[in-house]
Amino acid sequence: MYRSIPYYYQTGKYSIKLPNATNIGFNFSFTLSIFFLFVFPFVAVYLLKHMWLQRCKKYEGLN
Repeated sequence: MYRSIPYYYQTGKYSIKLPNATNIGFNFSFTLSIFFLFVFPFVAVYLLKHMWLQRCKKYEGLN
């Protein structure tokens, strides 16, 4: 997903440019970059912690 950011930047796919009826611009590649910088690390840590706790619970019952 990280390597797809240049593709979305060059093609403008899923981006909305001004002027339009609502006068709102949306750059998908910028949004994706912000997601990877600020959201993805916290989500990854949360999911890895969840998987670790599941693993500990599973192996605890085997002893």
